Amino acid sequence: MKYIDTIIDSAEIITSELIEKIEAIRGGCKSLGIGIYSDEHFAEVFHRKPIRPYVERAMVVSYLKGVDFVFKVEDEKELCIQKEDFCYENNKIKKYHIGYAPGTYDLLHQGHLEHLTEAYSQCEILVVGINDDNLVKSYKNKTPLMSAIERANIVSKLNFVSAVYIADTLERKAANEWITKKFGSPIDAVFIGSDWQGQDLHNDENLKIVFTYRDPEVAKTRCSTYFRQQLLKNAELMKKKE
Repeated sequence: MKYIDTIIDSAEIITSELIEKIEAIRGGCKSLGIGIYSDEHFAEVFHRKPIRPYVERAMVVSYLKGVDFVFKVEDEKELCIQKEDFCYENNKIKKYHIGYAPGTYDLLHQGHLEHLTEAYSQCEILVVGINDDNLVKSYKNKTPLMSAIERANIVSKLNFVSAVYIADTLERKAANEWITKKFGSPIDAVFIGSDWQGQDLHNDENLKIVFTYRDPEVAKTRCSTYFRQQLLKNAELMKKKE
């Protein structure tokens, strides 16, 4: 068994392929590090800027189960492993036992991470609800780039997520029943981003709603819609070059 093994990745988007690599290598080493392309090296390899800066890409990867550390890759031929230190607040005394955080979680990014770590800082068990493709299309009028199965697989690998539930309705009765059966207790609080304040929250169970703060200006470039637009824009540019 190796003491340290590494995976090098651009980590522009967290994919099932990266998750599979981590799981395949994790059992054969005592410590696993993920090397993330710096913004400069990313530009050298792909001839464009990444849609997310290095620190955001590295931070998301650092929270994946099985990853012991991350480091910046400036040159793949001459690796310089300097471990990055990312951590989230984990209060000793939690306000709630079971928290539920429903959403789409397409193209997992730092905005999602900030929301979920804030939720986890307030509950002992965090269950994430993944809205299925048809449900997302019904209220967003578009289909996620990643399927519900892939989104659920990726989110389930965050080291503070206890379970994921794929939802086919915005109402939470079925989710609450599933969580009660799995953990022996119902939902104590539902965590929703503050951008949803004032909208219909479909709170059929009259559950406690806790809003996590999202800065409106920051959210404009730290959301799935923005990253989706950038990916499609890059894809169109690649076609024109061909």
